Amino acid sequence: MNNTDCLLGRRKEINETAYANVLKKELVVYMKRKLMIFFIASVVTLLICSVAVLASGEDVHILINNNGIKFSIPPYVKDEEVFLPMREIFELYGFEVNWNGTERSAEAAKDGKIVKVKVGSNIVKLYGEDYNSKDDVFIFRDRIFISTDVIEAGLNIKVKWDKNKRTIYLNEYTNESITIVGNDNSVILGSNILVNISPRYDIDTVNKIIGENDEMLVEKNYTGAIRGYKELLKHISAKENPEEYIHVLINLGNAYVELASIVNREQNALEAILFYEEALKVDSIDKYPHKKALANRGMGSAYFILSTVRDVEKNTAKALEMFNEALNIFVKDGDQYNCGYLHYLKGRTYYWMAASTNTRDNIIKSLDSLEEALTTFNTENYKDEYIIARSCHGLVLTQFFNFSGEVEHLQRAFDAFNEVLDNITIEEKPILYASTYMQLASYYMYLANKDGDVESYYKCISCMQESLKVYTLDSDSYNYAVAYANIGKAYLLMSYLSQTNVNIDRALSAYEEALKVFKISQFPFNYASVQIDLGEAYTVKAGITGSEEDYNNAQNAFNNALKIYTLKNYPYQYAKTYSEFGKMYIALAYIKDKEENNKKAIECFNEALKVYSFEKYPVLYGYNQELIALSNIELSKIRDPKKHLNKSVEVCNNALKVFRKENIPYLYGVVNIYLGNSYTFLASIENTKENCIQAEKAYMNALEIFTKDASLTYYLEAMTGLAENYVIKSQVENRKENLEKAIAKCNDIIELLDRHRSSPYYGKAQYILLLSYLGLSDFENKEVNLNKALIANREAVSVFEEGNLVFDKSIALAAGANIYLKYSEVNNTVKNLTEAKRTVESALTYFKKENYPYQYAILMNSMGTIYQKLAEKENRIDNLKKSIEAYKEANEIFSIEEYGLYFAKTKHDMGDVYMKLAGSEDRKANIQKALECFSEAIRIYTNEDYPLIHEEIIKKMENIKK
Repeated sequence: MNNTDCLLGRRKEINETAYANVLKKELVVYMKRKLMIFFIASVVTLLICSVAVLASGEDVHILINNNGIKFSIPPYVKDEEVFLPMREIFELYGFEVNWNGTERSAEAAKDGKIVKVKVGSNIVKLYGEDYNSKDDVFIFRDRIFISTDVIEAGLNIKVKWDKNKRTIYLNEYTNESITIVGNDNSVILGSNILVNISPRYDIDTVNKIIGENDEMLVEKNYTGAIRGYKELLKHISAKENPEEYIHVLINLGNAYVELASIVNREQNALEAILFYEEALKVDSIDKYPHKKALANRGMGSAYFILSTVRDVEKNTAKALEMFNEALNIFVKDGDQYNCGYLHYLKGRTYYWMAASTNTRDNIIKSLDSLEEALTTFNTENYKDEYIIARSCHGLVLTQFFNFSGEVEHLQRAFDAFNEVLDNITIEEKPILYASTYMQLASYYMYLANKDGDVESYYKCISCMQESLKVYTLDSDSYNYAVAYANIGKAYLLMSYLSQTNVNIDRALSAYEEALKVFKISQFPFNYASVQIDLGEAYTVKAGITGSEEDYNNAQNAFNNALKIYTLKNYPYQYAKTYSEFGKMYIALAYIKDKEENNKKAIECFNEALKVYSFEKYPVLYGYNQELIALSNIELSKIRDPKKHLNKSVEVCNNALKVFRKENIPYLYGVVNIYLGNSYTFLASIENTKENCIQAEKAYMNALEIFTKDASLTYYLEAMTGLAENYVIKSQVENRKENLEKAIAKCNDIIELLDRHRSSPYYGKAQYILLLSYLGLSDFENKEVNLNKALIANREAVSVFEEGNLVFDKSIALAAGANIYLKYSEVNNTVKNLTEAKRTVESALTYFKKENYPYQYAILMNSMGTIYQKLAEKENRIDNLKKSIEAYKEANEIFSIEEYGLYFAKTKHDMGDVYMKLAGSEDRKANIQKALECFSEAIRIYTNEDYPLIHEEIIKKMENIKK
């Protein structure tokens, strides 16, 4: 049984868009208009810089969270080690950096956190503590340079220098969920096409400075552009230079929006909003409608990014308000491009809103907006915009499928992602390429889970491996880990279908790779998510190996998950963890401590049900009710069967409120098997006829779903249950007919499993066959049927012994004792009774009174019968007294309330012994005791429910009284 909530996740990524292309084209035109002197000056500057480049590392690429950026001052490479300018890197993460010329030191401060360095020293003051850097701080080209270990420690980020690729990778430690469709930031958080290029202004100096800063913005030198724009604002005003002033404010907002998409999301989004608001407050803004629209659009994008951090409903509503303001202006201007792009922005915003409120309505609005955008963009005109919108379109269609279950939406999403891949290459748009393959993986995962299709799991894994061509441990460790977590999930689910040993080892290996990144201190949510799957994987492996070490590993993994997933903070994940934990305890119960571990399992499922309510999570509610039924059935075999079986019936009926034949047939069938088992076992305790009828009905319901050609395991479970039910039913009606039905069912199973004789179901069928022949021996072909019963018993014991199924083996041994008891009625009485006694004693080595009181009591009842029959051949009084002691031992457990039929049978048998003992000693006292026992027995064996036994006991009582 596998949860279908198998979802993977991704982090934000920036997709290359028309933004850079449009800016570069306009800048080319702009630069051609420059005076030749500016051109010559630029060439001279370029030549000078190019000389410094070789010394300073101009050829070094900087990727933050897999997004390329530039600094005004390039990195410095020395002895194959790389150093970064302190001001640029710390300002990028929201720190304010100040230089103290007297001390020749620099201080970076943010929210009370201070990092202080001193030129020529490797001692760094890091948040009040001394930190020994691996290299001294130095100055180059008027900038302080620091080593990568100071950056890692000061900013709590991961820094990797790949000297072969001449690339520095900086990755934040974020905390986002792993889901197959991801959190979609790769498409919806990036892709900000913020076009605001300066026209040719009359004010040459201002125009020149604006142009230079615009160029830095296009080249992704965000900190350089921000510094330049802010400096320019000191020299222009809203009154004297309104158009230029508004332009600068908008591009400051744009720079912060771009930064927010890469790093320091909340702070940069808030900074962007401040600058857009300032632009919109300029008195003359209405004279520049195009710029007003750009400011509204940019502010909408900033609010959208802010909504990915907090206050989803509030901030997305604000974003949509801004987008609509901008759209109204662009519609009036007939600006098709910007109208199309705003429809895209609205589409992604509605999609994000759908995750928190009015899911269906917002998904539909998202689709409407995106499809409107796609009427403007196509692959011939605005190809980049079309691809971005189409990718988001695929995400929305996937989400539409997730809540509607309408497969056509998933197919449309699949088509969308394939179209995206048809129009890009890994070299052109690596991040979009990788994220799209990750989305395709979700499609194949769905097909695999739906159809149990191993090939689809392989396709899912292949898509994840394709994404790993981009998501490397160095370039994007987060998505690298996500991909491996998903690969692990696919192998885990595949292990239930084929090559269990191989696939579970592959799953564990993949999870190990994911956990290289997902540390509890850095990615607590993701760490916990992988731990749940790791626990499930170790549970599967333990089921193969029977190793307690594997079970311990599973327990440790679930406990690790619960360190993060608390009921208060992560209720859904908390419930999921406990549900999987409970399944592990069920599996462990088959190995050791059956009662204790099944009780722990029930505690886990009840903990999960604190979240999984019928109203909110009906399927998960039903599934956990089903699991509680399974544990109660197992507990009923140990003690208090009536209590546990009635509970099992109750929770099965709860589950069937959710699982119906027409909507979830598979789980409907499983629950009916558990319901059938519950009624069958109840039938051996009370209301035999009524409970047998209910059991048969449940098994037949299950067999409408499960066939020998599909779902063989559950087919066999239902068939063996039905056969056992016929054996019990034979005790109250149509004895021969029901026993022959049981034999026929068992023979069908045995024939089906002829080549798989090690199957537990083969052993179970042999066990029920022995019970059937034992019953037939009471009224026909006694010795022949007992011989058949003995052969079946030996087969059953052999299978259970080979499979290390100690409980089932002991049950079969106990049943074997009854064969020898009946043999004693034919010949070799003492020998057969001695063998019966030896067999019971063998079973009692496992079924101790304190651990298995129910089975212990059944065996003591058998022992009482053995001594009773031995008394007929030897040591009459001694054996009769031993018989009574054995029956009394059984009756200490067989209470009338909990074990009605067993109570009655034991009292009936004890009455017979007292009658026999009365013939040898203390006649009056023993006759009185016999009458008391018979009177107790007919409280259960009523004339209405058990007429034959009732009549037999009444005659015995009448004969005694005579």
